[in-house]
Amino acid sequence: MQSTTGSWVSGEDFFDRESDLKILKHRIVGGNHILLTGHRRMGKTSLLQEIGRQLQHDGWTFLYCDLERAFEPEDVVAEIAATVQYGKPSSLRFFNRWLKRMRDSIEEISFSEFRLKLRAEINDKNWTLLGENIIEEFSKQKKPTLLILDELPVFLKRLVDQDGNALRVDLFLSWLRAELQRSTKTRPVLVVSESIGLAPLLRRLGMPEKINYLYSYQLHPWDKDDSIKCFELLAHSQELYIENGVAEAVYETLGMGVPHHIQSFFARLNDYATQYHLDSISIKDVSTVYHSEMLGPAGQVDLDHYRSRLKNALCQKIFFIADIILTEVSTQSNFNQEGRAILEKIYGEIIEDISQHVEEVLDILMHDGYLVSDNGGYKLAFRLLKDWWGGASYRDNYVPLSQLDQGSRS
Repeated sequence: MQSTTGSWVSGEDFFDRESDLKILKHRIVGGNHILLTGHRRMGKTSLLQEIGRQLQHDGWTFLYCDLERAFEPEDVVAEIAATVQYGKPSSLRFFNRWLKRMRDSIEEISFSEFRLKLRAEINDKNWTLLGENIIEEFSKQKKPTLLILDELPVFLKRLVDQDGNALRVDLFLSWLRAELQRSTKTRPVLVVSESIGLAPLLRRLGMPEKINYLYSYQLHPWDKDDSIKCFELLAHSQELYIENGVAEAVYETLGMGVPHHIQSFFARLNDYATQYHLDSISIKDVSTVYHSEMLGPAGQVDLDHYRSRLKNALCQKIFFIADIILTEVSTQSNFNQEGRAILEKIYGEIIEDISQHVEEVLDILMHDGYLVSDNGGYKLAFRLLKDWWGGASYRDNYVPLSQLDQGSRS
């Protein structure tokens, strides 16, 4: 088993997730469109790539489209079309109609060049027709197709943020649903993968019904046993000797079995052993590396992605509220009804409809796995994120809501 951080894994390096794999593959083969949700770094991409690999082996066409860089529906169609071209289905007749100038050189250009040239041919008048032609082409194929649209919520938020008008979001989602639900068994099976809540976004825009044809499936963290097993397999494969209890200490220190961070913690412990010429890793080393590396400068880029990702997904005032709640939870261990009342009282003077926005933020943070319920309130179950958000990221500069309330009274 390879020690891999920052990229998806498949084949022999794909660990666990057998039940998730079996359920999702069964649903996809049955023609069900899927909404795959889960906390960041939970392994959604690896799971989908493994499903795609297995289905390709069974005769399917597998198309994976990352929409993180898409700003317009035209970008989405260009991404799908380019992925189709380089996925090499047997018939691509629709390209001859749309890309006559590229017909002779299409085999000689890269994926990125092709996407850019294709994008230049698409506008707000023809993207629906080209998209329809692409999907219709699959109805003529003998092979079934799995189409992955990764980070669809990121694209939709960008779309509505451009002018504050949700009409284009409505148009795009209505078009996508209509095309996929036409009466033919050979249209692509769609999987939407998200680390930013699609359902909360659409509820906020007043159109939750636009995704009611998607079967929602949440990818949960590894449990303790699987986390320990993965860490021990990594240690064995990399010939790193670990003392008894080290794998369990890694899980307890992280507070949650997030696959990426299990891998990352192992990699940093392995590097630590090499740097200091250690014959083995002890439980004390786990604590040392956690504070100096996982929470230290080396881990800042990885962890800061949680904040930047959330910031990009929310408007400024909504992110402001989310940041306060997460910092309160991180430093005070809990965000309860009393804390909520204080937050709404203090910031209600500068943020209109504060109670509604707090409810929206809590919905998003619960949906996206940042928060879990705790005795009528909320807490962060992921200790690594809790320690970073409330400690390393703020370095004791945060003033708790209870103290702000006392200050307002005086």
